[in-house]
Amino acid sequence: SEQEKEPEEQLNAAASIQVEERVHSRWMNIRTAAGSGVPLGGLFAVAAASQVYTVVYKVPVNKLLTATLVMSIWNIFNNSILGTLQDNETLNRCFDKNKWGRRAPWLVTHIPAGVIFIFLVWYPVSVEPDFLLIWFIICVFFINWIFSALFIATASGIAELYPFKEERLRVDLWILFWAIAYSAFTVIAFGVALLEADGENDGSNITICDGTREEQDDFNLAVSERAKKATLGPVALLSLAFTLAFLSIKPMSEAKLKTEEAPGNLFVEVRDLFRKKAFRVFIWFTIIDGTESLIDLGFLIYYLSYVSALTGFERTVYLGAAPAIGYLIAVATGFLWVNLFSTKKLNPTRYTQAGLFCHALIRPLFIFTTDSALVFIVSFIFRTVFISPRPYWYTAVRGWVIDDDCQQNAGKRREGIIVGFGTTIRSVGLIVIQFLTIGMSSAGIDNTLPDGCPQDEYGILYLKLMYGVLGPVICLIEIGIIELFPIKGEMLEKLLEAQRAGMLIKSVVEAEIEVAAGAGQISL
Repeated sequence: SEQEKEPEEQLNAAASIQVEERVHSRWMNIRTAAGSGVPLGGLFAVAAASQVYTVVYKVPVNKLLTATLVMSIWNIFNNSILGTLQDNETLNRCFDKNKWGRRAPWLVTHIPAGVIFIFLVWYPVSVEPDFLLIWFIICVFFINWIFSALFIATASGIAELYPFKEERLRVDLWILFWAIAYSAFTVIAFGVALLEADGENDGSNITICDGTREEQDDFNLAVSERAKKATLGPVALLSLAFTLAFLSIKPMSEAKLKTEEAPGNLFVEVRDLFRKKAFRVFIWFTIIDGTESLIDLGFLIYYLSYVSALTGFERTVYLGAAPAIGYLIAVATGFLWVNLFSTKKLNPTRYTQAGLFCHALIRPLFIFTTDSALVFIVSFIFRTVFISPRPYWYTAVRGWVIDDDCQQNAGKRREGIIVGFGTTIRSVGLIVIQFLTIGMSSAGIDNTLPDGCPQDEYGILYLKLMYGVLGPVICLIEIGIIELFPIKGEMLEKLLEAQRAGMLIKSVVEAEIEVAAGAGQISL
């Protein structure tokens, strides 16, 4: 009868309203992304600092990277440990979960520490190469822990706050925006340090290259002292930028999803995850993607300094221009990819594969035709255009892996372990790059020489091979790995429907409670 249908319709209407309310406001999305962009900007800041240590402060590249290689191996363990600690809600012993949620306590405790260590690594007490080596190792040891904690907390929090594909991808655009904003301050510090360091050379490199090792070391020390003074102002701005991440603490406090069953032993959980093809393919892509991305960023200044032979103002201009143009393109294309990937008519996998294929074909042509810095920057811009859909595909896939795992385990949530182990595996790519950078020294590049001094031709060829051959080959491997990912087509549609059904069931239960309370049947 019509009277019997009325309560059911009332419940469905209330549930529909609650599901709609789960679409968050734009302001909340911006604030959430503010904290999520911190780890990306922080890693850029550390990578830029390591290059300043080798190119400006003249710390021997083989010693510095051998030391950080050990730190990267430690990073493999701390990511997995952090993921488990967060899923087990360790900090909620000190922070009330009802007020702070599961993820916000990690931001409250780790953002200030991140600001402190970013300041320390960019403004060392002394610029003596031996001291700098120890200083950098200590700073990176703590920075690895801090930014791993932030990355896992924010990525896991987003998986909890945004269960639907469309909204999660839009939030990713804001994450990219904040990461670009933080990185922009790093570029300022980076550029000012290099410009100031080379500003008083006045062509004296020509005579210094022919001088004794003592004269070269004295010259490098003078340049390093100027660079250190130049970074103080920009680093203060960089620290201010990172404090903006506190905006995300309030929205992250809403990440309170109750785990039906707390994660158990870390190794048992990871072993269980590896039984799923989606997780295995995701991990393989993470390793390959991390390696290719770091090739471009890790060798940027080395290529401009030793292959294009830029020094002083020219190098600073190019280093500022390449990321700046790349960031603008990333923002512009980001709007395009978020909207395309949010529709059901377009396949994000095919767009991602096509971009990687174009990058693999065109990049070698730019690298091996000329040593011109301008041509190199053009190739860098093309690279940014072609691979721009990749981070959005990766973000979507990570969310699908988390959702699929939750569906198959009756609500058992392991976002922290999945994100933490993914970050751990991405560290493997960093280890590979450090070996490749150490190989640059073995090939003949001597970074302790003053800028402008001739470098060995085999060392220059080595850098060209990194950019023009290894990077494109890795892109071709990525295309094949993407094709193997199983959650697509009909399987993806079923997963998204299951997610919506789960959210609707939860909303119906909440609506039943509200209707019963309104009817005076129960007291809340």
